[in-house]
Amino acid sequence: RFNYIHELTEVAHFLSNWQVLDPDSIHHGGMIEGESGSPRWIIETDNTQEAVWIWCRYAELTSDTSTYRPNLDAAWVYIMNFPAYNEEGTESDYYRVHNCGWALVGESKYREVYGDSSFFWYSDTCAKYMASHPLDFNVGSPFYRRLHPFVTGWAAGTLYGYGLEVGDTTYVDSALSFGQRLINWIEADPQSALTDELWAMSSGTAMWGVINSSFTEDPGQGMAWLPVYLPYMDVYEPSGQWNNSWNIWYGNAYHSTFTLLGDTTYSNFHIMLTDTLIVQDTDEDGGVPATVGDPETMDQTWISAYLGFMGIEGIVDSLKAVDAGALAFTNPTEQSIVVPGDTIGMKVVFANFGRNQLTQVPVTLTTYGYYSSDTVDLACGENLEVSFFPLWVPSLDTTYTLTAWSSLAGDEDPLNDTLKVEVTVLPVGSVVGWVRDRGTSQGISAKLLFYRRPDYLPYDSVSTDSGGRYELELPQGTYDAAISPEIPYPVAARSGIEVREGGTTILIIELSPATMLIVDDDGGDPWEVYYTSTADSLSLTYVLWDVEERGEFPISSISEFATPTVIWYTGNASVNTLTAADQDSLSRFLDSGGNLFMTCLLYTSDAADE
Repeated sequence: RFNYIHELTEVAHFLSNWQVLDPDSIHHGGMIEGESGSPRWIIETDNTQEAVWIWCRYAELTSDTSTYRPNLDAAWVYIMNFPAYNEEGTESDYYRVHNCGWALVGESKYREVYGDSSFFWYSDTCAKYMASHPLDFNVGSPFYRRLHPFVTGWAAGTLYGYGLEVGDTTYVDSALSFGQRLINWIEADPQSALTDELWAMSSGTAMWGVINSSFTEDPGQGMAWLPVYLPYMDVYEPSGQWNNSWNIWYGNAYHSTFTLLGDTTYSNFHIMLTDTLIVQDTDEDGGVPATVGDPETMDQTWISAYLGFMGIEGIVDSLKAVDAGALAFTNPTEQSIVVPGDTIGMKVVFANFGRNQLTQVPVTLTTYGYYSSDTVDLACGENLEVSFFPLWVPSLDTTYTLTAWSSLAGDEDPLNDTLKVEVTVLPVGSVVGWVRDRGTSQGISAKLLFYRRPDYLPYDSVSTDSGGRYELELPQGTYDAAISPEIPYPVAARSGIEVREGGTTILIIELSPATMLIVDDDGGDPWEVYYTSTADSLSLTYVLWDVEERGEFPISSISEFATPTVIWYTGNASVNTLTAADQDSLSRFLDSGGNLFMTCLLYTSDAADE
């Protein structure tokens, strides 16, 4: 369940974080393409114009025209310095045409929302460029031969809509000419034409262009043509570079199909494809990556804007004016592990799914033996976590159904008012044991962290007493344990620990001093894996000491290890490593017969001699 206006709000905020706002920079106002890698250094006009549309649509939906006005003003500075029709285009005009399409939708939305026609001349110039630069479908390059129809689809749809808006029949006629060329191209080989993906576009781009030009002009033609050719088109491409972009273009095409035909099959495709991008915002910063599976540190601004323009937009235009409901349980959840007598803070996120500001929304949470209610105010697009009181104290080891709902008078969509979650309260058992030296049986000071299967999330931890003993209660189930002992003992693990209702599980952990010490002095880089993996492969035990996290190692403690052996590495670090105190300690260690293997980066007065 998603709050789509909220998601668009998140996209707008994400884009604002990646705009260049240095007034002394030549790129002032431009949009950085991505969070990391090569896109971190790319700033171009299409990305910036996409952000213009997002910020304007946010202002239109929320009536907040001030938050992103400074961003819009800066964006226009960049766009005027780097107009769309002057972007790269030595071999083909595709990128300039693509950029000009974004100029039309961006400037049009800006003019509509802010009533400012200062840049109308710019969009009109871009429209003229698009109309006078048709792309050749039979060009020699195989790359451009595949890509040009996609870009022509974008040009056809944007130019047609713009031509109708400004009342220019020349633009409309050019767009219809583009649309007819696309129809002919698709009909010639629909199997290939409608299952292709390239660059940031897909066959969905071409289909979207046909529907938003030729079939908008003649809906009857579209109603007859689409049932014949639409079945050829892909629905979802699971892999490949930038497949999120390809898929949201398919979603955009299916939304236009739904608008024309009224078949909810296609609106469901569109919503599904939109949701596949939203769920990839795992860090909830409003950004999504261009490729499925990319980490959350590789979100890109252009695909995030695509999510707003091609995905969320097709959904919010059908949202109700007055619509509140329950969005998610944050505590407890179905994944929560609860035992009888626990004191549970009850938290539920309620959302304003509609377009209007809402006040005094009644919200309620109930389960067996528990009832609580409150009222909240919800701004447009707001997700609000509500804490309910009193706290919940389940008394039985059974499955509870928690039900949260809103009951706003005049709510126009009852389907999202209520949300339920099942929480299983588990009986408990005990784990009792010792961590001790294998040779002397003396207790070892250690911390034990228990991970619950099957999700292997950390559940609870316990520290040993002065004699190495520990005891804790855990819900019944199977656990793994990670043991972090004091120096000189190595970390250890135990798996498959069964905890049964009312029972006591004995777990004794015997350890021997580690063979060697590995000192991680690289300033936070991940070089330790080269040393630890080698030691593991040789069945050598070790203590890994991270200087950045734990400070200077007490080198005198090496006498407690099984052998006086130290591996010390600094990786690429060149400052705050091997301090004078470290060097003194290592000198004494070597003088007493210690074994030292050290790797470090040495600098001379000539950088070339590193």
